[in-house]
Amino acid sequence: RSELFGETSGSPVVFNARKTLSEAPLAVAWVDANKVVGMLLVGNGGAQPSAEEVGYAKRIVDSQAEVDMEGPLVNMGLPKRWLKFLFDGVQGARRSRRGGDDSGSLLFGVGVLAVAALLVLLNFQVSEPVKDNALL
Repeated sequence: RSELFGETSGSPVVFNARKTLSEAPLAVAWVDANKVVGMLLVGNGGAQPSAEEVGYAKRIVDSQAEVDMEGPLVNMGLPKRWLKFLFDGVQGARRSRRGGDDSGSLLFGVGVLAVAALLVLLNFQVSEPVKDNALL
């Protein structure tokens, strides 16, 4: 299952929504002008986004809050790992704008979308039953 909130413009920030990697859905946040303008949560097998994680993503995008250590995003009750990746993403977006070369971030964004699409496809893949030659 995957859930998209907002839009996919700006610099993508990819992180696992939980500490335990085997149980973590993938989160992608798009940062533009110091704000998170979109979020995608992608489940992988048993690691589906929880209702709480979906609520976080929706709240972040709907708030249009600036990603700032003193801003309202810090007081939304988000997990520390989410805040860390969002703050790091804003810093990366600022460096990208100053550097003027967006080819790396564009390539990274395309890669993120490709990985997200692959995970969605793997979730919907149906496997065929294995035939046992001993029973034939």
